[in-house]
Amino acid sequence: MAGKQAKADAGRKQKLVGGNAYQSNLREPGFIRKIDSFQSGPWRYLAPAVPGAAGLTFLIVAAGIGIGWLYTHPPKRYPPSGETLEKMGIPFRRVDLSTCDGLTLSGWYTRGSIPALILVTHGWGSCRSEPIHALIARHGYSVLSWDFRCHGQSQGRSCSAGYYEARDVRAALDFALAEEPSSRIGYWGGSMGGIAGLRSASKRPEIEAMVLDSVPSDIRIPIRKITKIFPINRVAVWAAEGMTGIEAGDIKPLIWLRRFAPRPVFIIQGLQDHRLSRDCCRMLLAAAGENASLWMEPGVGHLKMFEARPEEYRRRVVGFFDRALAQRGEIHDRELAGKLTVAV
Repeated sequence: MAGKQAKADAGRKQKLVGGNAYQSNLREPGFIRKIDSFQSGPWRYLAPAVPGAAGLTFLIVAAGIGIGWLYTHPPKRYPPSGETLEKMGIPFRRVDLSTCDGLTLSGWYTRGSIPALILVTHGWGSCRSEPIHALIARHGYSVLSWDFRCHGQSQGRSCSAGYYEARDVRAALDFALAEEPSSRIGYWGGSMGGIAGLRSASKRPEIEAMVLDSVPSDIRIPIRKITKIFPINRVAVWAAEGMTGIEAGDIKPLIWLRRFAPRPVFIIQGLQDHRLSRDCCRMLLAAAGENASLWMEPGVGHLKMFEARPEEYRRRVVGFFDRALAQRGEIHDRELAGKLTVAV
């Protein structure tokens, strides 16, 4: 028993010696100097900034995702009742359009007196345009206007900035050809509506002429213009791409416009448009080829040309369709006196 006790005491002494040795190592001046240099050196200024940097990163990512969600899920804006059309004596009927992916779109159809039909489309976050519908219908054209998917009274869970909306244009075009198989087809597209029309028209020769009002040459331009903070707008693009499954580079207005050429195109842009760069319209004009014309005006914002210059807008747009589709351009040629060119 005495021998076992002696061995146990010896073991405890050995552990104690080892512990004291470890404690003595902690007291070594070199080790302490390293700890002191970390606590008193420049690193001590970075430590408090780590939570702030993490919080800022979280806010940037959250804001970008929120903006991306907004772009792909625009707030609903319900269309007018048609009261203006009724007051102007323009007949119309409410129609439903069926897309190839199973959505039902709500729209208006007016049958005109001449064998030409204009498809009228709207921009992001908007709905069918009663003023443009009335403007064109008053001059004898048939008009079909509707709400894009995820807009107005139409079905749809998300917006794709014109990519999948091209399916909506195809549905409208098929409806128009079924209603008026002998009519020539034109297209008026505002902003995103122009992108959707270009994607569809680049594959559908039935669309013979296009008016493009405030249409971006690159879909990323409006996002960068509206969301001016660099990291946030980049995250917003990535978020929108993830939500739609479409890369921004897949939306190619310039390439689709080159394919549409040499059919006639009329491009409209205000120089006070804060959503587009001034180069957008010039790039579209170059892509559209020799049968394209451009109208620019200073002091006019995004999709505001009709509001700012209603009478001139009527002459220019209706005159364009008259020459391209209705073969009655000599009437408006005299009115315009050669104005349907680039005006700055």
